[in-house]
Amino acid sequence: MLKALPKNLDKALNELKNSEKELVRLVVDLIRFKSENPPVEDYDIQLYIRDFLNQAGLGCELHDPGDKAWALTSSFGDGSDGFIFYGHADVVPAGDPSRWVHSPFSGEVVGDRIHGRGASDMKAGLAAELFA
Repeated sequence: MLKALPKNLDKALNELKNSEKELVRLVVDLIRFKSENPPVEDYDIQLYIRDFLNQAGLGCELHDPGDKAWALTSSFGDGSDGFIFYGHADVVPAGDPSRWVHSPFSGEVVGDRIHGRGASDMKAGLAAELFA
């Protein structure tokens, strides 16, 4: 259980605030991938995430278990310590796009909200993990 806030929390929050546009851009980019399941027809979103991690200086590998579901692993340092971020990049099918106020794969930003399939489950969560 967390007993006290970290001493450097203010610094971390300031860095996050200064990078807000970059984080929003990442969420929007992820939403724009039509990664509906079923059917999973391509894995472009995983390739994007792999490239994002590689550009951040983290080694990243794709693993294909052969059942139309890829896994990504990334590492840094000597491997003596570690942590796991877990998430998924697929989304429930959007259905009839005409029933959406904003296109389901637009990632449209209106005010302080990002609209689109995966904005709350789970593409924004993936962006937060990647950004961390």
